[in-house]
Amino acid sequence: MLKKLITTSIIFFICLTFLNPIIVKADDWNLQLTDPKDSPIKPDIKAIYMKEDNNYLYVKFEGHNNWSFTSSESMALYVNTQGDNDISNSRYFLMIILIEGTFLGAWADMQTDDMLPCSVDFAKNSNIGTANIPKNYANNKFKSFSFLAIIGSLDYEDFFVDLAPDSGLMKKYERGPSNAPPKLEVSPESIDLGAIKVGERLTSEFEVSNNGGGTLNVNISASINAIIVNPQQFNLSEYESKIVNIGIETRNLSPGEYSENLTINSNGGDKVINISFEVLKEPKLYFKPDKVDFGEILKGEKRSENIKIGNVNKGPIKVKISSDQDWLVVSKKSFESEEEEIKITVITSKIEPGEHNGEIRISSDGGNGKIQVSITVVDALSISETNIDFGKVFSNKLEVQPKTINLKNNSKEQSISVKIKTDSNWIKLNKSMIELNPQREDQLEVSIDFNEIKSTYKKYTGTITLTYGKENTELKVLVIVEIVEALPELSFKIKNNLDKIEGIITIGEKFEDKITIKNVGGGTLKVNASVKDSDLPIKLNKYSINLKQNETEEIILSLDSEKINPGKIETFLILDSNGGKAEIPLSIAVKPKPEIRIKLYIGNVIAFIGDDSFTLEAPPYIVNGTTFVPLRFISEAFGSKVEWQNVGKGRIIITLKEKIIILNIGSKEATINGTSYTLLAPPEIKNGRTFVPVRFISEGLGAEVLWNAQYQEVTIIYKP
Repeated sequence: MLKKLITTSIIFFICLTFLNPIIVKADDWNLQLTDPKDSPIKPDIKAIYMKEDNNYLYVKFEGHNNWSFTSSESMALYVNTQGDNDISNSRYFLMIILIEGTFLGAWADMQTDDMLPCSVDFAKNSNIGTANIPKNYANNKFKSFSFLAIIGSLDYEDFFVDLAPDSGLMKKYERGPSNAPPKLEVSPESIDLGAIKVGERLTSEFEVSNNGGGTLNVNISASINAIIVNPQQFNLSEYESKIVNIGIETRNLSPGEYSENLTINSNGGDKVINISFEVLKEPKLYFKPDKVDFGEILKGEKRSENIKIGNVNKGPIKVKISSDQDWLVVSKKSFESEEEEIKITVITSKIEPGEHNGEIRISSDGGNGKIQVSITVVDALSISETNIDFGKVFSNKLEVQPKTINLKNNSKEQSISVKIKTDSNWIKLNKSMIELNPQREDQLEVSIDFNEIKSTYKKYTGTITLTYGKENTELKVLVIVEIVEALPELSFKIKNNLDKIEGIITIGEKFEDKITIKNVGGGTLKVNASVKDSDLPIKLNKYSINLKQNETEEIILSLDSEKINPGKIETFLILDSNGGKAEIPLSIAVKPKPEIRIKLYIGNVIAFIGDDSFTLEAPPYIVNGTTFVPLRFISEAFGSKVEWQNVGKGRIIITLKEKIIILNIGSKEATINGTSYTLLAPPEIKNGRTFVPVRFISEGLGAEVLWNAQYQEVTIIYKP
């Protein structure tokens, strides 16, 4: 607490701008205590001296070192005017601190939180410092007091780094008698007692002090007999004070405002204290309204209205409030004041739908009264079903049709919002909120998500909660579903969800399709797969599989059309199992390959295969009426295989299906499938590239060759 006071004082000093130090010189300092050199910081109390005059108490601090405080260090003198040695009984303290190179002082009253400036005379290069405390800062209570000086530092956990006296017990200060005459002081000099009812008693107090010397003789009188003073006569020694009690007896006073006084006579002067108060008229009860109609309220809701109860006349009235129904609640059952606003609340959860009446009963010292209360309760929400049983569901067919609940708002006036939730993630709702206008209906769809049901073969129960109304009334709906084990059951799926396997391919292409097999029943499904016509070039990647419940596996069916003729293949994929049999139709159309159309131009490196253009290694040319083209281009255009043999100058073997053409570089002799032919011009090698007669090669592979002399164009048409 003391450390907090020090911190508060620092803030005060920072804000202190009105100080005007007054240094009062005086002689005859009296040594009060000495203290050893025991401070862990530089400031260290060596001795404390005091003296006083009629207006000030002077304190001189002597240090073992110069008073060189840091920003975290300060000195305080705690003053206990009760005169004992307990620092916790201190009411005042003097604070001395260094702010921006200037020593500042303040006097703090810990009872009132008042803080007043004190003039101090401290310097960093001196070990002597003084402080002047005006006596009126402590209401002249310096006749006998105890004190304890403290040097504190915020850098230390215990804060107090030096105590004087060193024991920590407060040192008592006694001063000698004063030569000043008695002086009367009173506080306060006016008292406003407020308002009071006839017959009641008002009390207050004030303080009388002798702020001078000698003995003050005091006599107090009141302007009317209704004011009782205790004590009326007493004596005060120098700087002594006394609390005087006053009371107002109103039994014989009429209602109205009073301004009276107390006269204090003494040998130290006279004072008059003004006493003001008001005697009130008898209370008279009023309340409004006298009738409250809450109208229609949904069952489960609360609704409140405010009523005012008070005194027609000025002043408080004592009131008690009750209701004759347990569904009718008041916010306050009693009060004593001039007026109160009372909340009355109806709790409809405690009553059945229908019209209800009650009353608020008021009794007071100013009369009694009743407020009539009426309400119509409506059961807002009705539902068509509170128990939904989906029945038994076999594990091989985990599906059910959704069920529907009808909801109706029965209110004729109010709309309601229904919040819907479930405690089970396997219960699926199509809505989480339904807004219902008066007298309107809506539907809630309930379904089961079997993916959220982790175990099988048991009965599952869950709850749907419908919450509505301002007080969150709830309705519960029970949902039941039972899972039972099933026998193995075959199920299959073809891509694109077709019911048969079908496709179209060109000769030479491969056909492939996937069939997903699933056990939608229980136990283990054993499946044997086969193709009805076993002589067809159709293969399966698996011919037997075993599947547990809900397991799946794929069978890949493939067809190689390289050695079949154009037409249509139709058969069945047979799935035979202990959970059923399926014959899946299979229909594959096999189309012939499209013709290849090649165009070449004499002397031009640009050639075409269909609509695609190609750049040749060298342009076609004509020798002895024979058109020659690069071997690589013509063989790749037909998709043929070319083999080179080191026979003679070189032998070329071109193979396409059943056709085999053999040519020799530099020779006019050639064969097609063993039959000899004589060329008009032999194949040759030019610039490292092999050239062959295009017509002989094309027609030998079964193609048709057309010549357009106008455009020097060779067209080759090959139908695979």
